[in-house]
Amino acid sequence: MDALRRLKGIIGELEIVTVITKKLSIRDIRKLNEMVEEMRSTLLDDGIDAEARIYAGKPAEEINLAAKDYDGSIIVMGASHRSALKTMFYGNCTYDVADKAMVPVLVIP
Repeated sequence: MDALRRLKGIIGELEIVTVITKKLSIRDIRKLNEMVEEMRSTLLDDGIDAEARIYAGKPAEEINLAAKDYDGSIIVMGASHRSALKTMFYGNCTYDVADKAMVPVLVIP
């Protein structure tokens, strides 16, 4: 959030994309909606035009689909802090998004 706030002068519109990878309970869905709406509200208060979207599926595929759906000009993601061994066995969503992206990907540590 801090990095996005620092970029607010160059961000025209922001689509916040959350990808669900497993079945959620009603309680979990409510918490997710509250979290996403709080993030959106914070960005709006900071002068960033933001909308929240929830997708379900494989994160890398869904993030790239969202960029296409909303005619994104850049994807901004946080870096994964996995060890090299875990990344080797489980993969890295940030790398997968960047590898398949049709727009630039900005990775924030």
